[in-house]
Amino acid sequence: AAKGSGPAFRDGHAALAFAGTGDHEAMGQLRDRLKVLAGQGDPLAQEMTLPLVSGIAAFAEGSYNEAVRLLEPVCQQLERIGGSHAQREVFEDTLLEAYLRAEQFDKGEDMLRTRLSRRASVRDTFWLGRAQSGNHQPDQARSTFQQAAKSWEEYGAASPEYDNLNRLASQSV
Repeated sequence: AAKGSGPAFRDGHAALAFAGTGDHEAMGQLRDRLKVLAGQGDPLAQEMTLPLVSGIAAFAEGSYNEAVRLLEPVCQQLERIGGSHAQREVFEDTLLEAYLRAEQFDKGEDMLRTRLSRRASVRDTFWLGRAQSGNHQPDQARSTFQQAAKSWEEYGAASPEYDNLNRLASQSV
């Protein structure tokens, strides 16, 4: 993916792998290849793949506001890169985490409420609690964390994640 052209979907997932493993060289090669394609007028590279990969790279570098700037427009049209909804959701998840880390809690909360209106998700409920906590809504956050903890019990009450969730639910946020 770093050196050879391929589907946009593959390039996005490769960027996640490069970011997760700290492979800056491969990430740089991927971005350079996409810049060439974008410079040659490839609309998918210009409008989707290069901003997606650059947003993932910015996230990995801790530049969360830049990640938000790059990922927001892309996440509104992810169908263009292919893959299933579940396979594309990881890019939305990256944007959500960027919102939270950039302290753009209102945007994160809005996105999470939209997602939760489509389907229940313990993880999204937990993230909603984080956004509410960041927005200085301690009572709502505590209630949301408790709701997530109750749902999580069904999936594995003997896990470190569940213990952390219960700790957050019991704290004054």
